[in-house]
Amino acid sequence: MCEYPTLRAGVKPDNGLSVPAKILGRIASIWNQDFRAHVRQIAGLLVIADAAEPPLRLPFGSDAIKRIEAKNAHVAAEIAQWRDLAISTDAV
Repeated sequence: MCEYPTLRAGVKPDNGLSVPAKILGRIASIWNQDFRAHVRQIAGLLVIADAAEPPLRLPFGSDAIKRIEAKNAHVAAEIAQWRDLAISTDAV
C-alpha cells in the first residue's frame, strides 16, 4: 500500500494543498532543518580552497570524525598486535 494514498493525480490531500505543493513543503522543511549545516560546510570548503596546503580528506561533522577515530584506533591496535611479525618480513 502506498504511504500517501491521497497523493494521486487530481486528488488533493486533506490540507487542501495540491500534491506538488505538499511535496515542496516537505522538501522545504527538510532543507530548513539542514540549512545551517549546509552553510557551515560551504564555509569550510571555502577555507580549504584558500589553504596553502589543503587536506586530502576533511570529514564534516562530529559523527564522521568519531567513526574515523574509532576505525583508526582499531587499525592501530591490530598493527600493535602483529607488529613484530609484520616487521620480520622486511627484505634484508
